Amino acid sequence: MIFKYILLVTILVNIIIANDKTQDSIGFINVNSNVEKTKIYLNDKYIGNTPIERYQVESGINIELKAISNKKFYPNDFIRNINVKKLKIQSYSAQFKKANAKLLLIGRDGYLYINDRFERTLGSNNRVVSIPSAEKIKIEILNGDDKYTVLKDMYANEFYKLEYNLNNNSIKDKKVQDELALKGVININNNIEDKQKNKKSSNIVIIDSLIWQDTQDIIEKKLLYKKGNEYCENLDLEGYKDWRLPTIEQLKGLYKDKDKFYNRFKDNFYWSSTKVKGDYVYWDYIATMNFEKDIVTTINGSSNEANQICVRVIKPE
Repeated sequence: MIFKYILLVTILVNIIIANDKTQDSIGFINVNSNVEKTKIYLNDKYIGNTPIERYQVESGINIELKAISNKKFYPNDFIRNINVKKLKIQSYSAQFKKANAKLLLIGRDGYLYINDRFERTLGSNNRVVSIPSAEKIKIEILNGDDKYTVLKDMYANEFYKLEYNLNNNSIKDKKVQDELALKGVININNNIEDKQKNKKSSNIVIIDSLIWQDTQDIIEKKLLYKKGNEYCENLDLEGYKDWRLPTIEQLKGLYKDKDKFYNRFKDNFYWSSTKVKGDYVYWDYIATMNFEKDIVTTINGSSNEANQICVRVIKPE
């Protein structure tokens, strides 16, 4: 009887010791991701989808953590070698960057919008567009009164060709694996009409490769040169943040297109980024009611105020 009692006590002690050792050899991990329901693997064993909380692992050993997301949009896996400390909870974040697809556009020149945001002015040399992969991407092309709109699924690292006809809205659409040479693209850039003379449809005016600000600030806001420059640098308009003051040559070129602006220019001078003799800057004359002056003069930017209109360059792919 005593022997059985001693044996039972010995077994219980060994179980307790074994449990203590087990407790000393475990750790825990939390795993999240910037993509919902990312699949998580430890040493190629699937353990679930994110978010994962307090998942028990063996501590003190090297473990491969792999996160796999939707390959249609995120082709690259997230892989990290981890070593969890005993009785600790360690957290990991799998960050994925959406891959782009490419689109070749064949048809008339026009203004290209992707998901209602201006992308570029289509000419003869900029017809391949890189677009973040997604489903139901809205692609819209405008030329005067003609308009074409389509919703398109585009997947990571794929190349697509879109042939469109603005006149009758017909379309031929197929995926291609090689980038095709552009042939037969009709260049009618000079026929693109700006309809902002008659109604206000946006806060910008697009002229050639430049996007110009067209808000009430261009007629209401007068600032010193430094403040005017800061105003453009800090401008956040139509989803763009890379605005600046135009050069004096760009302002001169804008004179012939003054009537395209909904907010008519004041009979005043407008700052340029062109400096003359130290702190002096050129102003270019752009007016709302009296545009006949069409003159350039130089004034002291630190003691005089002027209006400003901001511009950004349409960046090629």
